[in-house]
Amino acid sequence: MVQAGWYLTHTEPGVAAWMLGGVALVCSAGLAVGLLTPGAAMGASVSTVAIAAACASPFVAELATDWRPAAFVAADAIAIAMLGPGAHSIDATLFGRREIVVTDEPRRRTP
Repeated sequence: MVQAGWYLTHTEPGVAAWMLGGVALVCSAGLAVGLLTPGAAMGASVSTVAIAAACASPFVAELATDWRPAAFVAADAIAIAMLGPGAHSIDATLFGRREIVVTDEPRRRTP
């Protein structure tokens, strides 16, 4: 959310800047409350990398000078997308929790 807010307030006004900042803000808010977690995480990952790559404006140069923080945020968002929502998220309330049952029975091979 912080990166999206900074990007929206410190960039030159333009349609692409507002759309990119808006996507980052909506996706980060969705991740914060656990709403549509896999999609929000992938959106946050893509928007973070896009914001880091947008170094055309001198105001964005502070964000885009180093790719490492953007890579870490993108990796974290991809991991969250693969792991899914937590137990107390809105996704868990709406769609139910996933439960994996592990039994002691060996698997049967079918010929």
